[in-house]
Formats: sequence, structure tokens, C-alpha cells
Amino acid sequence: MRELFTSDHQLLRKSIRGFVEKEIVPHVGEWEQEGRIPKTLWRRLGEVGFLGLEFPAEYGGGGGDFLSTVVFAEEMARCRSGGVGFSVLVHTDMSSPWLTRYGTEAQKRKYLPGIISGETVCALGITEPGAGSDMAGIATRAVRSGDHYLVTGNKIFITNGVYGDLYFLAVRTGPGRPERRHEGISMFLVERASPGLQVSRKLDKMGMWASDTAELAFQECRVPVENLLGEEGRGFQQLAVGLQRERLVAAILALSGAAQALDDPVAYRRERQAFGEPLAARQALRHRVADL
Repeated sequence: MRELFTSDHQLLRKSIRGFVEKEIVPHVGEWEQEGRIPKTLWRRLGEVGFLGLEFPAEYGGGGGDFLSTVVFAEEMARCRSGGVGFSVLVHTDMSSPWLTRYGTEAQKRKYLPGIISGETVCALGITEPGAGSDMAGIATRAVRSGDHYLVTGNKIFITNGVYGDLYFLAVRTGPGRPERRHEGISMFLVERASPGLQVSRKLDKMGMWASDTAELAFQECRVPVENLLGEEGRGFQQLAVGLQRERLVAAILALSGAAQALDDPVAYRRERQAFGEPLAARQALRHRVADL
């Protein structure tokens, strides 16, 4: 059977695993309590090139393939904090790829260097109080006013939304029809400092605390016309293309994180001594692990 990963991928895996064990694992407890990832980690990830593995080299990226991202996701998920891994992959794979796919040359040159270096943290703004998986139900609207769009509405459950710098926002620029509800949706690049944008609430969650999650409010938020991402009215189609990647990366994170959750107790059973032997020698405990 052909090996999926090349020797280059294996070298990348070794590098990422070493980084995770040295610079992330010792701090995840602190970051979970604080409810955020420090900006220093984003910059360190950028310095070592992990935030731009697939981005084009002309913008500072590594020009790698999707399997490089698979390796990155698998190793980030082993940091023992679902929130850290998820926040980072939202930045690299669940928001910014739309810029490389649909952005203008001017947009790429303006934003990609910061995204790749970790100076600009990205978030994806789709979900609303009344719309989520049903993207056609989006109600947040953008109205053209001269050389700006005025955005009004609310977004919720936005990962990286509290401390992020650039929002990939899905809004309505036109009405849909009963038989074609997905029409009239567009995508915009919205900077955190945009007038009319407010982080109205940092949400408490049952877990994944290191991943900040926000409710956002837009009150005639001014977005320059040049920040329209892709084609006006084609946002639904653009999002649908990218969401396939998002779901695949989320599955990779879940699978690798689950594997790590199993590896840890297996290793503990070998190390922990009881009644003169390691716990791994106990047949009943081996059965428990086998059931998992």
C-alpha cells in the first residue's frame, strides 16, 4: 500500500510535534483558565512558518500541499486542549483560505502577510441567532452607501471573535426568493476596528475554554467597497466550497484528539505500579482499553 505521507511530511510532523510539546502543552492549563490564546503564541506559530503552510510563497507562505495541513491539524490536536487546536485551525483553514481562493490581488497583499505571520488573527462570521447550518437563513444585511457598505445585524458563536483582528463575514446584500433562499448573500473582509462593530458578549462554554467565542453586533458598520470578497450575491456558493475543507479539518482534529486521549491513559498504565507490577499487567484494565 502506498504511504500517504512523504519524508518531507514526516519531517514536518517531527518539527510540529516538538513545538507543541515544548511551547504549547506546558501552558494549556493556564490558557484554558484565561479563556484565550496569547498573541505571543500566534506570533511564534507565524515565526516558525506553521500558519502559512499552504499559502503561496509570494505572500510569505510555504506553498505546501493539503497533507501538510493534515499533519499540522493532527499534531495541534495532540496539545491536550481542544480549544487551542480549534482556534488555530479556524484561523488557518476555516476562514483565511477564502482569501486565497476569492480575494483580489490587492486584498491578498494587504492581509495575507499578517495572517501568515500571526499578527492578524482570523474568524469566520456565519452563524446568527436565527441561522447556522442553514446559511440561507442569514439576516445580517449590508447596504451600499457610496464607497462603503453599511452592515447591520448580529453574529453568534464566533470562534476567535473576541480577540480576532479580521472577520470573514457572510451577510445579505440582496433578497432571496422562496424557491432560491440562498441568493443575495455576499462575503466581506471586516476589520476589528471598523466603526459600528462591537463584541457584545464573550460566551461561556462547557469546554474548549482556550478558544474565545463571541457574539458580535453590527450597527451600520462601515466596510469599504474594496473589502467585498469575491462576487456580490455569490457568497453562498463561495462558502459552500470552503466549508467542505472546514468539516474535513474539524474531523481530523477530533480524530487525532481522541487518539491522544487514549494514548495518555495507555502510557499511564505502563508507568503506574500497583501490587508490585504495572497496571498494564492487569487483564481487566487491558480489557477496558480494548473496549475503547
